[in-house]
Order: sequence, then structure tokens, then C-alpha cells
Amino acid sequence: YGYPMHATLLNSRLVFAATNAQPQTLWMSCTDDIDNFMTGDTESSSLWLTLNTTSQNPICWLQEQNQKLYVATAATENIIQTVNSGQVLSNNNAILTKVGYVGSSDTPALLTANNVLYISRGGGRVYQFSYSLDADGMVSTDLCVFASHIAEEHGGFGLSAMASKPDAVAYFVMGDGSIALCTYDAMQKVNAWHRWTRAFISNS
Repeated sequence: YGYPMHATLLNSRLVFAATNAQPQTLWMSCTDDIDNFMTGDTESSSLWLTLNTTSQNPICWLQEQNQKLYVATAATENIIQTVNSGQVLSNNNAILTKVGYVGSSDTPALLTANNVLYISRGGGRVYQFSYSLDADGMVSTDLCVFASHIAEEHGGFGLSAMASKPDAVAYFVMGDGSIALCTYDAMQKVNAWHRWTRAFISNS
């Protein structure tokens, strides 16, 4: 059926996701036995989960945070967690909740101190995926509201990376090869976009 396209770790389990034949399926190893994917009835047994959607959009990225697994496709954002917080994820209590309909590109998401940053489907926007007290749940917030021209003028967002020191800065390689940076401080609700251009200095 092909090799999985994504992998991560969740609660001492190795997680694989998305093959060519099964683009919306996840395989979680047995707890503390990452080479064992045999299913069973115990809490430590392997889990095989498939997203319950009406489309076959493949899984684009996985991200673990606070004992939850965020799973994004080209059409939706989802969370895999336990029925009650504090439980061990198992076949008996694992639930998958669809929490958004933005849609993602296949660029891996960036994990920050408290949130996740991801690029939207098509590469035209960067979103913050975080808990909202007003919505009492996870929501996606557009970080490009005041800087939509960056993607429009430079070919969209591509590869990305995160630096946490001395300040939190997200780096994005644009379609034309330039680099866009976002100084990011979720606690202060600050995200400021700027660009790097190449400069050559001669000592002669």
C-alpha cells in the first residue's frame, strides 16, 4: 500500500499516517513498543484510525501537543484525543474531532511554545492553530490579515522553520526564493512580518 508520508510520537507511541492507498489512515504503535503495530484489546495495544470525512483529501501534517494529536488535511483540521483528559489513549477512548475547515498545504506545521503555525492550502496564508476561550475550542487565526501582499507578490509560502531565541521568529521560503519572517509573540498577540533580502559585501 506504499510507505506512510508522515510520522510523529504521541504518548510513547510511534505514529504513521497517509499512504497512497490509505491517505486518511493513521497507525499508532503499541505503547513503549514502537516497532509493534499489532492491534489488540488492551490499553497499550496498537491503534489504527481513519478520518471520518466525506472527501479523500490526504493527511498533510501531524503535530503532537499536550497529549493531543493535531491532524490536518487539505480541507479540515482535526484533533485525536481521549474522551476524558488524563486518560491513556487507547482503542476504548480515542475520539477524533473535526474543529476547522481552513485546509492545509503539505508543508509540516511549526510548533511554538503554546500554539501551532501552519500554511493554508495553496500556500497563500499562514494560520495560528490555538485554543480560544471565546470559542471554547481550537480555532485557526489568519496571521496574514495585514500582510497578504507578501504571499501574493512572492509566490506563496513554502518551506518553513521556527527559531525561539532570542525572539520567536518563523521563517518561510517564498515561491520566488526570497525569505519572509514573522516575529511572533502569541502571549502579547503580536505578529510582525518582514523580509530578508540578500546582500553581498566585498572587502576588496
